[in-house]
Amino acid sequence: MRRNRALWLLAFAAVVFVVAGAVAAARRGFSARDQPSALETYVARTVRNMAVPSKAGKEKNPFPTSPELIAEVVALVFGFSLIAVAHGNQKHVMGTNTEEES
Repeated sequence: MRRNRALWLLAFAAVVFVVAGAVAAARRGFSARDQPSALETYVARTVRNMAVPSKAGKEKNPFPTSPELIAEVVALVFGFSLIAVAHGNQKHVMGTNTEEES
């Protein structure tokens, strides 16, 4: 009986804690400009480290940064933006036009 009561008390405390956190978050609001808390930073780093395989984390970048590479990437991005401006938002996939021909 005593164990049952302790479990209910623990569950109640957890619910109160979650509700208090939700109320605090709702009152303060959310912003991408705020600095994350220490707990949020720790969790994000831990999850990121778990997501990257250890072998991949030890590999070197096959494309070392150089002015030539940066210039090539900038030219590609600029070229793609010109194509988008010139051709607009075309709704076709692999040569099949999804718009009705007028």
